[in-house]
Amino acid sequence: MVTLNTLMTAELPDEYGIWNYVALILRPDHPQFVSIAQQFSDTIALFRDKPE
Repeated sequence: MVTLNTLMTAELPDEYGIWNYVALILRPDHPQFVSIAQQFSDTIALFRDKPE
């Protein structure tokens, strides 16, 4: 049996211009899939919109 996973990735620069990478690997049949994916996306958006 093969289980496919969902991979969500993001690249975010820090205050020194160094790129940081983050990934979320999640099974699509996880009961909290939608909530976890939304929290990941919201957190990435928060870090992208950080004040100068």
